[in-house]
Amino acid sequence: MDFVSVTLVRIVLLGLTEAKTPCACPHNDISWIPVCGTDGVTYDNIYCLQMCSDPGVKLYDYGICIKKEEN
Repeated sequence: MDFVSVTLVRIVLLGLTEAKTPCACPHNDISWIPVCGTDGVTYDNIYCLQMCSDPGVKLYDYGICIKKEEN
């Protein structure tokens, strides 16, 4: 994929989630391999999850956290 396509996909995916990183974590396109924590927060990568979350937060899944619709 070219840079523009990757950027557009990232924008769309981030718009579908409540992605947030609770601390200053190095961010660039190379290190952006999102992971979902057990706290429901999407972290930029596994390093950010380990360094920027409560010690009780563990890896839930690879990829962005998907917010479940409430009925």
